[in-house]
Amino acid sequence: AVVSTQSGHYGRGTIYLAGATLKSEDSCNFVINNGSAQVFHLRARSEVDRQRWITALELAKDRANKMREEVDDEDDFVVSPESTATALKQKLDQLNTCQNLVNQHGLALQQVISQIEDSPKLRSLTKDPQVAQLKKEKSTDCDSALIPLLR
Repeated sequence: AVVSTQSGHYGRGTIYLAGATLKSEDSCNFVINNGSAQVFHLRARSEVDRQRWITALELAKDRANKMREEVDDEDDFVVSPESTATALKQKLDQLNTCQNLVNQHGLALQQVISQIEDSPKLRSLTKDPQVAQLKKEKSTDCDSALIPLLR
């Protein structure tokens, strides 16, 4: 299969996901091992992008497996405990990655809020007589009046 992208680059080949395992290596890299001799090392632009790729590939893999099961006439299809354990471990890794991202962004947000609250400009504005008058006159509109003054 030849795939064209919007940027004009062409990729060639097919990765069979039916028996493949996907594994995160670090924040941007991941590996697809299709169970045979093929191992693909891929790099995403960011940790979030890597997670999106892995999620999309796992969904495609699940869809392909479900379609294969529907076509398959065998009633005794059994999922091995090993493949189930591998799938659950991958999901747990994804959840841990998401949790780490949320924690990192939460800490960054808290730091920015602290910097804003500790800024000398904000402290001087809260002591300004005009701001105090605004607070008295329009206590509900005070925040909207302060925002342009902070810029």
